[in-house]
Amino acid sequence: MFSYIININILTKPYADISKESNHEIEDEVLLSMGTIFRCESVEYLINGDFWHVKMIMIDDDNDNDVDHDSKRQILNDIQQKPILLMLGKFVLETSHNSDKAERYYRMFLESEIMSPWDKCEAYVALGLMCKNKGQYEIAIEYFETIIDICKIHSIENEHMNREYMTLSYVNIAEIYTITDFQKAIKTLNTIIELHLYSPIELAK
Repeated sequence: MFSYIININILTKPYADISKESNHEIEDEVLLSMGTIFRCESVEYLINGDFWHVKMIMIDDDNDNDVDHDSKRQILNDIQQKPILLMLGKFVLETSHNSDKAERYYRMFLESEIMSPWDKCEAYVALGLMCKNKGQYEIAIEYFETIIDICKIHSIENEHMNREYMTLSYVNIAEIYTITDFQKAIKTLNTIIELHLYSPIELAK
């Protein structure tokens, strides 16, 4: 179910109440102009009603404070290329910082039929970082090690993505070990250097 919130102070796009003209007398219908833009405010699964509720808010297309043009292009690109559950997890995490809800989306995504190993890595990165921030270090390390295993299997498919996720995983594991086991942290940092993911000078920075 979609809920649309209309800001009556936005005057760039005309709209009108057509309830009196509608064939459905009990409905409060509003006619919107073509090109009216709404921002997705939240997406929530309502267990009691057994349906998804999507809340949309009208934004001013001419107001760069709402959504800048680069963000619009990025959103459109994500919609075209990213799986919806992966997008929902990222959206919830970035907008509401609700890690529990975001985690649910990421887990649902990982349980689906996933085509791209890099999308799978993105989900595991998010889960790993959430666990790391919560102090759940052992679980976080398991997620990052899973990413490393995926990268080893698909190393020749995309060298850039492989290097990016391998580096991110090893660095996060090393950071966790600096808290829990300094010797393992040193060992992990040496692995990063041996794999030429970072040079000693870059790590020192």
